[in-house]
Amino acid sequence: MYMPGYISEGYKEIMKHNVIEQTYWNLKLDSMTQDGKDTVDSTGFRAAIDSGTSLIMGPQDLVDKVVEGITVNQDCSGVDELPDITFTIDGHPYPLKAADYVV
Repeated sequence: MYMPGYISEGYKEIMKHNVIEQTYWNLKLDSMTQDGKDTVDSTGFRAAIDSGTSLIMGPQDLVDKVVEGITVNQDCSGVDELPDITFTIDGHPYPLKAADYVV
């Protein structure tokens, strides 16, 4: 599976995580942050890894907090100023730049 930012220069690091529930290849989700600020207490939540989708989904109250204040113009101007969103899984951060999460 390719993680954002890991394919441009070849593999920087291959991470292994323990699957805690095999129904959707669920991993332990430590936190979700926007621009380095903890925005969501994700204690007890899992992250389902699906390399065949381009969606970030979750309970609305959690997702709303992560994307709060993020707006994109129809012509996509201003995308470069949007914050990074970071998902931390088993203590390892996976940052997404705006270009990774804006379609």
